Amino acid sequence: MPAYRTFIAGCLLVLSLVSISHAQFEDEFASGLIADYVAADGSKCRRIDPQIAFRYGAAAPDARLSSGKFAVHWDGLLLTKTPGPYTLYVYAQGKVRITIEDEVVLDADAKTPTWLEAKPINLKFDWHPFQVDYAKTADQGQIALYWTGPDYSLEPITPEWYFHEIDETFDQPFEVGRDLVRAHRCAACHGGDRTTELPAPALNRVAGSLSQPWIIDRLMSSAATDESSTRKMPHYNLPKDDAEAIAAYLVAESETLGEKSKAEKKGNVGTGKRMFESLGCLACHRVGELGAAGPFSGGDLSDIAAKRPPHFFAKWLEDPAALNADHRMPVYQLDGESRQHLAAYLATLTKSGDLASTPQKKQSDAKVKQGRELVLANRCDACHRLPGNLTDAGRKPLSTLTGGSLWREACLAKPEAAKHPGYALPADAQEAIKTYLRDKAPRKVAAADVTGAQLMRERNCLSCHARGNGKGLAPIAAEAAAGDSALSAVLPTLLPPSLNSVGDKLHDVALIDIIQRKDPVHRPWLKVQMPRFRLSETELAAVKDYLVEQDRIPEHPLVGHPSQVDPAALGVAGERLVGGEGFNCTSCHAVGNWTPSDAPLNAKGPTLSMLGDRIRRDWFDRWVRKPARIVPKMEMPSVTVPVSGVLHDELDDQLAAVWQALNTPGFQPPKPNPVRIARRTGIAADSQTALVLTDVLRDVDHNAQFIKPLLFGLPNRHNVLFDLESGRLAAWTLGDAAYERSEGKTWFWELGGAELLSNLDGSPELALVGPDGKTLAPQRTGQFITSFDGWLRNSDGGVTVDYRLKFGKDDSQTVSVRQTITPIWDEQTGHGFVRTFQATGLPEGYQLALRLLDSKQIAAAEFRTNSLVLPQKQLTISVDGDASLLSSGVVRIVPNGGEANFSARYVSGLPADRYLPRPQLEPAISAAADLTITPGWSAERLPLTVELMPTAIAWSPNGDMVVASLKGRIWLVRDADGDGKRETLIPLDVELAAPFGLAAYDDYIDVTNKYSLLRVYYDEAGQVDRVQTLVDGWGHTADYHDWTMGLPRDAEGNYYIATACQQDGRSEAAAKWRGVVLKLIPRKPTADDPSAFEIEQLTAGHRFPIGIARNEQGELFVTDNQGNYNPFNELNHIVPGKRYGFLNKIERKPGFAPEETPPSIAIPHPWTRSVNGICFLETPPELRDKTGVDAFGPFEGDLIGCEYDTRRLVRMSLDHVDGLIQGAIYPFTYDPGDEVKNALLGPIACAVSPSGELVIGNMRDGGWGGGANVGSLVTMRPLDKRMPSGIDEVRATSDGFLIRFTQPIDAAKAADKNSYTLNSYRRQSTPAYGGDDIDSRPEIIDAIEVSADRQDVRLRLTELRAGYVYELHVDEAVAGEGKKLFPAEAHYTLRAIPQK
Repeated sequence: MPAYRTFIAGCLLVLSLVSISHAQFEDEFASGLIADYVAADGSKCRRIDPQIAFRYGAAAPDARLSSGKFAVHWDGLLLTKTPGPYTLYVYAQGKVRITIEDEVVLDADAKTPTWLEAKPINLKFDWHPFQVDYAKTADQGQIALYWTGPDYSLEPITPEWYFHEIDETFDQPFEVGRDLVRAHRCAACHGGDRTTELPAPALNRVAGSLSQPWIIDRLMSSAATDESSTRKMPHYNLPKDDAEAIAAYLVAESETLGEKSKAEKKGNVGTGKRMFESLGCLACHRVGELGAAGPFSGGDLSDIAAKRPPHFFAKWLEDPAALNADHRMPVYQLDGESRQHLAAYLATLTKSGDLASTPQKKQSDAKVKQGRELVLANRCDACHRLPGNLTDAGRKPLSTLTGGSLWREACLAKPEAAKHPGYALPADAQEAIKTYLRDKAPRKVAAADVTGAQLMRERNCLSCHARGNGKGLAPIAAEAAAGDSALSAVLPTLLPPSLNSVGDKLHDVALIDIIQRKDPVHRPWLKVQMPRFRLSETELAAVKDYLVEQDRIPEHPLVGHPSQVDPAALGVAGERLVGGEGFNCTSCHAVGNWTPSDAPLNAKGPTLSMLGDRIRRDWFDRWVRKPARIVPKMEMPSVTVPVSGVLHDELDDQLAAVWQALNTPGFQPPKPNPVRIARRTGIAADSQTALVLTDVLRDVDHNAQFIKPLLFGLPNRHNVLFDLESGRLAAWTLGDAAYERSEGKTWFWELGGAELLSNLDGSPELALVGPDGKTLAPQRTGQFITSFDGWLRNSDGGVTVDYRLKFGKDDSQTVSVRQTITPIWDEQTGHGFVRTFQATGLPEGYQLALRLLDSKQIAAAEFRTNSLVLPQKQLTISVDGDASLLSSGVVRIVPNGGEANFSARYVSGLPADRYLPRPQLEPAISAAADLTITPGWSAERLPLTVELMPTAIAWSPNGDMVVASLKGRIWLVRDADGDGKRETLIPLDVELAAPFGLAAYDDYIDVTNKYSLLRVYYDEAGQVDRVQTLVDGWGHTADYHDWTMGLPRDAEGNYYIATACQQDGRSEAAAKWRGVVLKLIPRKPTADDPSAFEIEQLTAGHRFPIGIARNEQGELFVTDNQGNYNPFNELNHIVPGKRYGFLNKIERKPGFAPEETPPSIAIPHPWTRSVNGICFLETPPELRDKTGVDAFGPFEGDLIGCEYDTRRLVRMSLDHVDGLIQGAIYPFTYDPGDEVKNALLGPIACAVSPSGELVIGNMRDGGWGGGANVGSLVTMRPLDKRMPSGIDEVRATSDGFLIRFTQPIDAAKAADKNSYTLNSYRRQSTPAYGGDDIDSRPEIIDAIEVSADRQDVRLRLTELRAGYVYELHVDEAVAGEGKKLFPAEAHYTLRAIPQK
């Protein structure tokens, strides 16, 4: 991949005081185009422009040129990544000529501002020689470049695509000098006017707010290297007597009376420090080594407590103008408490230990008089506002600075007290100032001449916001987060929004309002804040005009996607499309009163209500389709797939409907209908079994959430919620059992029915009572009170559940409980259910106690013989067997031989509830289709319900395909009519918690879900009669990420599973075995522990290892997804004992820095946004025995990976080098672009069938991908053993790479070095999300060898770098005349260089 470097010159350059003359460039290319400007009078200049987007108007394009006509020649390289046709568009007034690869694609003259279209040109992945010539031929002039490419529509060509050869780059001392002269206010003394310069601090109100000793030390200083980059005031090196006199004058004649050095209210220092590091203060200030230090920075605050008294800070933060009328400090919108916290922290910042001294004592009149004379003699009034506006009106200004000025006694060097002050600037900074003064055109600069680009530099806008190649605050925020685990956990909240394309995004008025902070806060979760700057109307307009000039796309036929659909129809459709049944905008964005609660911080978006008031529709249309084209690595999904069944499946119309809905005043997104409803009819004749639900369940009425529930929906419509976490009956309802919902990125069930009884006391319902009468409560095993062993459906419509309770800590006793819940149909006394208990293993001398009601309900209950009655609710609870009911509402059971048997009847006197059968809507079916998605393979989309959202795929011995769904179900996909095509879906009657792994057998399926490995027993019709817990123990919460993936199995019967990481705040038990790969080893169950497997941790440090696969050689691999600590997507080879790159939140502690194992294949992001399920292309043994050949030809043994976001498959080949596994990744299917019908929906799971099919499970999830929670299955087969021409595999050699092609190639083309583009780079793991390319460079090919069979090409390089990713692109012509080459790219991870 190409390097993205933050070397930005010209208008966007955020300069430092230190010259870059000695900078060492690691890359072969530097950013920007080399621009040579020549004016009509012969004045000229050379600079580096980051992009071509200028509205020159009548002004000169550079301060070195005279006004009038001019010409400019830009020269450099244009990077293109996707091979295919490109067309450049120019909006210009003047003559324009564009050359790419020595081909003139445009030569035109625009008399007035107009669009010019270049000749289309086919470009491959490469840095292409690129030249643009422009001539201003009239009074006004402008030029801006745009383009369209193979995978995007019209957009500006932004800085990330422009480069020039590193050997041709050069320093730009003129730009550095310009900012140094401006930052140091040189013109204030040298013939200038203070009103046109940056304001220096006003000194008319220093009493009580500025330490007098500090003033004296400041005036006496001669040079201080530690502040050379932030100090703007020259050193005066004054004698102590003079310094004391000036200090006395400033204090004595101060216009405000100083206050006592005492804070009004004490804040919290730790809180203040964290606020300082998160608000954005570090974009302008520095403390220690952390923060910014540039020409326009706000200064080093490391010793600020020695300068300012404690009471100063809170007032300064509230109203800086009250203390300093000429301040440059922007104002944050903070409450009083926040200001006090910041003040408390700032008051501790002292390097020497000295604190500010602001004594309230009378100053000597003589000293004051002496000081008054000295401030004028030293020209302090040239920069500063003095008490009483003291100034020497008769004094002549110093000579205007020019390139011919005498520099022998200048103030650039160290001060000489008798002659002049001095800035003590380094030599390169001094030379930059001289260059600027020598080269600038001789014209007076007025305040109105300050450009928007200059204003953005001076306000440090790009020190905070990312824009173009600039990273803004991100590096500093990451550094701050690295030293504070609390900040690390919320790092995305420390980063302000990118300013990329902001001039195109916002209306002009909105842009100004945002700069002025007049608009509402649209991202309330951000800790970083946008302060309010002091800007005049002229300055505001300049900044706005600059951003519009750089970003705005003028009106063009390719811009915008208007809809012809009636607005009324758009309005109806928009309501659905905004919510969970459409694009699910509400998963990350607030709309109306809706606020997403669980979106990851890096994925949260701004408020969308009435967004048209600030956002331009044309930008919206471009953004939603390709957000990462505007803000690279943006987590918002591309909206390219229409929601089926809405507005004729036309995406343009659907997005128009979304726009209309969001801009309708008062619009509230409707609560989506349930995804599914779990219910029984309540009709005895239907002979229904009980439903059992174990996924995350919410009780909305009581704001409660259950992460390990057992919800039994009985056939009589009585629903019993037993909470496995606390070991209690938590709720009893009548009616529908539950409603499955998708909210944001989370799937959950919502408790249904009318509440009959709820137990809000979270303590266990069972306890032991000892011989001494003391009650012994069960202890938690990990997170949970119960150890859940399984459940069984009974023929009477009831359910039996087995679990264990542990009593005692040191010498614990396990009690096994079998609880059976049986429906009571209509009786004379009512209807409800019976709970029958059998408890075994009770210790001798102990009784069992069951709490029937919580403390609130027991107060309202009437006690009768062995019964409790709640008359207001018409409920009766009675007990029998070995039980007796106490007046406290507790049931006591006396065991017999360590076993207790008893029952409790729960009866309602309310009318029975019935749900009569109704006609069911036919489920939506995926359209059967033959897809052309990769050469040499057939692909067929199966005509199955879109309800299917596959997460795992397996095959049972009878030939059924078994598919797990994100919605919690297991499906059998069957060829019922024997025609060879699977057309029948049979759902198993079980509801699980996000199943992500399957292994199928004759009459049962082993399945991993969030909380355990389960064995599900079922019959031919899909009826589940029993579910058994095989093993559990890893922590989990309601976090939707807490998946458990599996289930590869080895010959010894060991299973392998992987768990997702922990990033939220949770207990140690809930974080156990998160982000790990586990080996499940078969064991013999015992009465105390019926687990079928024991657990061995193999590896740790995984983020989201969604894909897990094991090959025939016994090598186990998992994928991982890019994010914090993971700069790449990854394929990791599992080596027991190793640790990979991710750190769980609970592990982020000082001193914990485990050795990191790099990935076998570092998969580029955003080339892939995520790689999820994987499988090996290995011929099933029975099929190989039958056919005698490998089913997958040259790809046999390779891995297939599912790339959900870009709707592609990728292929990976493995290379064993010196005991390590590394390898390459290639595209396996075409990039679908905007194609929908002839494309994959969103691959998430894959597997190879016994017959040699590659089966792909697809989905479009509302939380991940702006979809409507639908899915599909696609089967693929190779058409021939020999694949069409493309790269088969890339392997490393001792001096380069060996490329194996699938077919013979054109030897002459293959031997041409120009047929290859090869680039290498690395990335570094940080707490920040993702990572930038580091040390990127194009590789030089020394020699090429083509094999005799013309299928192998060996590239010899001058040097190989271990630890780097090599990105290879091969010219299609290598395939031969008239042939296509696919894949034509590879990304090889070189962990180790092979020996010769």
